[in-house]
Amino acid sequence: MQITLEERRWEKHLSKSAFNNYRYTRGYLRYSLSKIFKIHPLDVPLDAEPGKAPFLNSLNGFISISHTDEKLFFAWAPNNIGIDIENKHRIFNANSLMKRFFKEDEKKELRKYKFSNISKQVLKYWVIKESAYKWQSIKRSSDFFQWEWVRDSGFAIHKKKGLKVKTYFQCDQNYYFGVAFNKLN
Repeated sequence: MQITLEERRWEKHLSKSAFNNYRYTRGYLRYSLSKIFKIHPLDVPLDAEPGKAPFLNSLNGFISISHTDEKLFFAWAPNNIGIDIENKHRIFNANSLMKRFFKEDEKKELRKYKFSNISKQVLKYWVIKESAYKWQSIKRSSDFFQWEWVRDSGFAIHKKKGLKVKTYFQCDQNYYFGVAFNKLN
C-alpha cells in the first residue's frame, strides 16, 4: 500500500512496530478512499499525522480509524464520526478497566452481570466510549474519562462539555463494533 513521502518521514519518529502499523492503516485508507473518489491513492488529500484523527483536506469528510488483531475498520462521513473495533474474546482485567475508566452509573449497571459475563459487557461499553471519544473533534486525553454510555437511550454523553452523540453497537463474528455519529440536520 502506498503512502506519501511526508507520511514516510514519520518513520524516524516512531518505533518500528508503530511505523509499520501507521504505514498499514494509512496505506489501506488511501487505497480504499482512492476507489471511492476514483483518484490515485497518493492524490487522496489525507492529513494523517500519527496519533491524531486523519481528515480529508478538500473532500469535506471526516475519518475515524480503529484496528485490532489483523482487522482494520475505518469510516468516512460528511460530519464527525468515531468508531472502535475490539476482539470480543480479548483477555483483560475487566474490573480494573471498569474502576479506572467508567462513571459510577456505568459501574452500577455493569455490576448486575455475572462474573463470567462481565468482561464482554465491559468491552461493549468500552467500544462505545472509545467511539464517542473519537467522535469528539477537539479533545484531551482526560476527555475519555468523561464519556458515559447511557445504553438504554442509545447515546453517549459528556456532561462537562454538554456533548451528546448517537451510538450504535454491533457484534459480528468475533468482533464488537462501536460507532458514534450524529446525522446532519
